[in-house]
Amino acid sequence: MLCLHIVADLRQAQDGHSLLPDMSHDIRTPMNAIIGYAELASRHLPPIRYSLRQGQSLLL
Repeated sequence: MLCLHIVADLRQAQDGHSLLPDMSHDIRTPMNAIIGYAELASRHLPPIRYSLRQGQSLLL
């Protein structure tokens, strides 16, 4: 969830230009990976929640 907030903050930069082109490669590469994994996870969130609930119910 933190990743999504970071992306939203970057998109809402008040100076009118994207901050990503100004970032160094050392920051951009991990940031792209985090955003990519966050997007993948968000697509599968309902099945993950279902699996979590079912697993927890088995342990109770």
